[in-house]
Amino acid sequence: MDTVKKYFKYSLCLVLFLSSIFIFNTLTSVKAASDIVLTFSDGSIEETVSGSGYNINGTTLEITKAGTYIIKGHCSEGNIEVKKEVTGVKLVLDNLTLRSAKTAPIVVKKDGASATIKLVGTNVLIDDEDPEAELSPDPAISGAFEGSAIKVKSGSTLTIEGPGTLAVQGVAKNGIKGGSGAGIVINGGNIIINAANTGLACDGTIDMNGGNLQITA
Repeated sequence: MDTVKKYFKYSLCLVLFLSSIFIFNTLTSVKAASDIVLTFSDGSIEETVSGSGYNINGTTLEITKAGTYIIKGHCSEGNIEVKKEVTGVKLVLDNLTLRSAKTAPIVVKKDGASATIKLVGTNVLIDDEDPEAELSPDPAISGAFEGSAIKVKSGSTLTIEGPGTLAVQGVAKNGIKGGSGAGIVINGGNIIINAANTGLACDGTIDMNGGNLQITA
């Protein structure tokens, strides 16, 4: 009788243990599924895990609401824009390679927008704009010139964190640039910047609290 009771006790414990694992995995899956996953390729952006809070226009990704956006893939002409006044945005760059000859690969628009870039794996951002566009007599051309691989517009903030690597190539002019009253915060990541002019600059503030930074300019 004691053997039966002991067997029943052990069986009950095993059932409860397996049930707890199932519940944990279910909750974890629900949380992971809430994150939007977008994959760049030449010519398109695939909604691997779709959601709301963004617009896709060819290979331009516009972030219009707070949320976590996991971004992957390779694209020879694409860019990401966090629209003005939008806060609470987390861009998880997961082995992303993004080049643009038209604008900065990543732009945080003005008027208090804020975004965090979390680095996962190895990521590459290349600004390949024409340097002469900055001085173009055509205001549409000169006004569109960003001159950096990451541009943080006036009054907005960008934080960079995570265990991954970010290779920045500022072929046109700068690597990472912040405008008037902007803030750039580096909390982590292995950041390697090569730029024709300035590697990292901001007309507001730069705070480096962690990570590794290597600049060639």
